[in-house]
Amino acid sequence: MTEIYTGGIMKHCALILGIIVMCAVSADAAWTGYNEGSKAARTSGKLMIVDFSTDWCGWCKKMDKEVFSDKVISARLARDFITVRLDAESAAPLIHKGKKMETRQFTAYSGVQGFPTLIVYDSKENVVSVLPGYVDAKTFGVYLDYLQKGEYRKMTFEDYIGRLNRK
Repeated sequence: MTEIYTGGIMKHCALILGIIVMCAVSADAAWTGYNEGSKAARTSGKLMIVDFSTDWCGWCKKMDKEVFSDKVISARLARDFITVRLDAESAAPLIHKGKKMETRQFTAYSGVQGFPTLIVYDSKENVVSVLPGYVDAKTFGVYLDYLQKGEYRKMTFEDYIGRLNRK
């Protein structure tokens, strides 16, 4: 009886270990839609990073390939932020602060003028930071530090970078 019991525990432990390993491996940023993301941000209190991009945008593809796919960046995004990706030209509906609009209307409403543009919102859908254009992985990592430390409450990202360069 003890052997059967021990064998059953071992099988369960192996199964649980397998699930843990799978979760650790798949800890990449999970891009979601705006409505799901804003709900998750409200629930978790995390900042929500919204990536406004298009299918034809070469710099967006470069950012995906060189920045968002970076293992350290991807893990930080998955762990510490809610990540939303929007096709800026889409007619898909979303709700921002209780107002229903198409994604392309939201893009214009948000003042996005080029791609990629990242807009960071707090859990109440207020803009806390805007990062227009492509940035490399190193700069993006510094940007995540800026957000996580709450420095966006005190200064712009450009001022934050300037302060770091003076040190």
